[in-house]
Amino acid sequence: MKNIKFRSSYNLDISSFLNVMSADEYYVNFYRDEFERFYPLLSDEIKSMYSAFLKSINRSNIAVALTTGISLIENFNDRDVKKLIIAQDEIEKNLYKSQFPNDLIEGLEMLPQFAGLIVQLIQELEDNGFRKFWEDKRRPLAQKSIEKLEVLFSENKMLEKIEKYKKIQAEDVTVYVCTYAHPHGTKIFNDSMIIDYKWPEKAIINTFAHELFHPPYKLENVKKAVDILKEKDFVKEAYDNQDPQIAYSPMEGFIEENIVEALGTFIAFSCGFEDEPYKYFQKHDNGSHVISPYLFKYLSDNDIQKEQSFEEYFKEFVIEIDKIVLP
Repeated sequence: MKNIKFRSSYNLDISSFLNVMSADEYYVNFYRDEFERFYPLLSDEIKSMYSAFLKSINRSNIAVALTTGISLIENFNDRDVKKLIIAQDEIEKNLYKSQFPNDLIEGLEMLPQFAGLIVQLIQELEDNGFRKFWEDKRRPLAQKSIEKLEVLFSENKMLEKIEKYKKIQAEDVTVYVCTYAHPHGTKIFNDSMIIDYKWPEKAIINTFAHELFHPPYKLENVKKAVDILKEKDFVKEAYDNQDPQIAYSPMEGFIEENIVEALGTFIAFSCGFEDEPYKYFQKHDNGSHVISPYLFKYLSDNDIQKEQSFEEYFKEFVIEIDKIVLP
């Protein structure tokens, strides 16, 4: 029988904290106290190098690539994070066995180009007391959350609900509760994931289900259905108008995100943690999940049959989407 295991992780948390060290107000606003504590202690050289690197890749969020790469390494939670980042051979060992989208794999293949810089940045943070700060102030927050989550997930039989739609491949699912992951939930290797301790129960339930549903199908098996969605005017408009900070790309990835958002929200709804799903879709990620409410409605009215694969169910949904009337 599969189990859900909860863990704290210094390695994943400090990797997530590097988003804050980008000095991007989007992340600083979430963690201003820690930013003002640690950023001034960094050398001018590392600040300049890190800023130039982020500008060259045109993004502030490098945590997804780092945490995903680290997770590919055996026993990553018990090893020195700096050594993990430069262990490219170990990362590549499992990279191509993964179910990660192509754009993330491409990002991980680029990791050696900036691994040295990241190691320098982490070294400066640790030289200035970050590890002790995390052990004293942040780890207890994660552990307190873990105690509550173990009860919450047991009571709601989360894996049983999710496996109605997708069989989980891993023997067990590990949830790493971090304290600098907000606002991102990230699926990492082997059906494990990162969530943030300060999220409300509804967000945690939704994110857990959401991330486990990635990928909801093998793209090659549903390509015709995805191509139909790609040509819908409302889908193309939503894709083109995404917030650059949280944009999903390419279009296939955008559609997948819509699908798993609907599935995750449906699980949260079935557990009693989402009262107004359609209002949620309107607000979440600036309303870019325009397919999600249609799939949620279809799930509500025509739930999957016991022996039906989600791929077949998804194809039927796409055929019927123009007939679906939203509340």
